[in-house]
Amino acid sequence: MAKILDLTGLKFGKLTAVSLANAKKPVKWLWLCECGNTRIAQAGNVKSGNTQSCGCWNNMMRGRTKRVDGEVVFTHQMSRTREYKVWSSMKDRCCNSANKSFHNYGGRGITVCERWLSGFDAFFADMGPRPSARHSIDRWPDVNGNYEPGNCRWATSHEQMNNLRQNKNVTFKGRTESLSTWSRETGIPRSTLASRASRGVPLF
Repeated sequence: MAKILDLTGLKFGKLTAVSLANAKKPVKWLWLCECGNTRIAQAGNVKSGNTQSCGCWNNMMRGRTKRVDGEVVFTHQMSRTREYKVWSSMKDRCCNSANKSFHNYGGRGITVCERWLSGFDAFFADMGPRPSARHSIDRWPDVNGNYEPGNCRWATSHEQMNNLRQNKNVTFKGRTESLSTWSRETGIPRSTLASRASRGVPLF
């Protein structure tokens, strides 16, 4: 019997191998999907890319075709989702000088990468579904960087507050945190801490 390659912990597409489910051919593994669901699938199908998720990806991206000027066009049917609205708003504030927030984005040189400008499908493939209603797109780790893979994440409002341009980090007893975090932990208003920091006096 041929030795079975140990795939435990390896990731293909959105699936990570958890444990061997069937040692007989075709070899099957239990996979953990990025969405949190699990499924059993043939190792060969997952490694080749024929199976990329537990099924959530197909459910999210399943669409229909329509004819536009005589050509068949695929529609992702996600134009009413929050992810699509985030993508559309992101492009508008970076590319549309009439957008009320343009001066904070496109006006100061922040751009959207060509891959994401090319279409929503590419953006969704890189970012995936929004984890919850509390999450929105955040440029991280470089708050002054562009909207592109590697510098964007889904983040909560608290995580984004700690990533603001104007947020000030303060080191106390060897630990560096934002003023917002220190305020939350000490109960001292952030405005008070900011005033103390600006005057160079001890925060606590």
